[in-house]
Parts: sequence; structure tokens; C-alpha cells
Amino acid sequence: MIAKTTLAQFSLIFLGLMLTLSGCEDKHHERYEDPPWLGGSNIESLMQLTEDGEGSYNYFLELMDSAGYRDPIEKSLFTLFVPNDSAFEEYFKIAGISGIQDLSKKRGIGIVYASYSA
Repeated sequence: MIAKTTLAQFSLIFLGLMLTLSGCEDKHHERYEDPPWLGGSNIESLMQLTEDGEGSYNYFLELMDSAGYRDPIEKSLFTLFVPNDSAFEEYFKIAGISGIQDLSKKRGIGIVYASYSA
């Protein structure tokens, strides 16, 4: 009698386990795919916005290149708070300089660094 009860319990557990596992699908990899609305890197997005006329970020992109930050930013996930070209031009007026070429390297790196540090 005990053997029949144990066998019946084991059978129910086995049946429940089989039903549970047979409903699983191997779609966990889809969770890690990029969503279709996600564009490329931050740099590509800034370049696209500039090309589309939705903003102008040429000064910032030039500073990224001169500071050597373009590669690390392209290969990582960062939230950037990027000043547009008109903000740079206002800064140039206040600082009494004519453009990026007049920025010291230290000041240029500071501007770029401040835009993505938290």
C-alpha cells in the first residue's frame, strides 16, 4: 500500500514537472537584443542629429576627437549631456576666444569630461 502511494506521488510530481518544463521556450536570448528603436552609439546619434538639422554638435564632436574620448564613448553606454554649437559659441564669447583652436587642451578635456561624468 505504501509503495502504491509513493509511486502515485512520484508519478504526479514527475508529470507536473514534465508539464512545467515542456512549456518553457528557449527565448531568453531575445531579452538581450537591442530594441529596434535604439540607434547606434552616442556619437552616431549626435552625427545623425547634426546631419538631419535637428541640432548642431560639431564643436562637441571635434572636442571628443581631440580629447581622445571618441573611442571609449562609442564602445560604452553613457548618457551624455551635450552642449550644442550655439552654447559653445556663447561660451567662446564669454571666455574671449574665437573657437576650439583657442582652447587649452586641459580646458577642452574638462568640457568634454563634464558632459558625461555624473
